[in-house]
Amino acid sequence: MTKMCIICGCSEDEVDKMFNFPTNPEKCASWQQCMGFAGIKDAGFFIRKKICSRHFTPDCYTDEISYTLTKSAVPTLHPAVALVKKEVEVD
Repeated sequence: MTKMCIICGCSEDEVDKMFNFPTNPEKCASWQQCMGFAGIKDAGFFIRKKICSRHFTPDCYTDEISYTLTKSAVPTLHPAVALVKKEVEVD
C-alpha cells in the first residue's frame, strides 16, 4: 500500500520523506493545530497518517540529506484548508 500525505495527497514516490504524526499527545496536537486539523478529536485518527517533507521548512531538519526532523519540528507549509477545498471541488 502506497503511503500518502494527509495534507497534499502526494505519494511517497513523489517526495523526499514521509513522517508519522508524533505519538506524544502534546506534540501531535501541535502538528494538528498547525495543519488545520485541530477540530479532529479522535486521537486514533492520526495513528497511521503521514505528512510529507514538503510541509516542513529547512530549519525543521537536523540533516537535510537524510531529512531527520529536529525535536521541535512542526509542519507549517500548506495548511489543510487547501486540501479541504480541493476535496469539495472534486466531489
